[in-house]
Amino acid sequence: YFIPHELIYNSSEDVVAGGINQKTITEFLSTVAAQKTLLVLDTCESGGMVLAMKTRGIDRRLALEKLARSVGSFLISASTEKQAAVQHTELQHGLLTQTMLDALGGKADVPPSDGSITVMELLPYIQMKVPDYARERFGHSQYPQVLMYGMDFPLILN
Repeated sequence: YFIPHELIYNSSEDVVAGGINQKTITEFLSTVAAQKTLLVLDTCESGGMVLAMKTRGIDRRLALEKLARSVGSFLISASTEKQAAVQHTELQHGLLTQTMLDALGGKADVPPSDGSITVMELLPYIQMKVPDYARERFGHSQYPQVLMYGMDFPLILN
């Protein structure tokens, strides 16, 4: 389950009633008509979603991979399935979100710098910077997880 910020936890029934389970998310994603998708989960233990998507039935996964070759589908989680994700008052949001904002602001534009940022420029930046920032600024271990199918696409165009 993904737990919304506003959920008040008193028992596991609260999680079932107010949380969002992985099945709901994957069913919703299957209804998205966009040919290019980027889902970002800046939550604790969000790597569980990446793990669940990787381990779904082999036939369904192969069909998705074949379809995604002509489109692009990417999932970025803030942490592994067993890690907390840094949410710090200094940042006003999660560390993954801050790193993405930095990246999209130009820091992920790799040479030859053209002012555009693609998903494939964003991913290595996040995978390198989030663990460094988490360790250096917060004394915390945090390793984003990525699931990708298909073609790269631009997020910021020059």
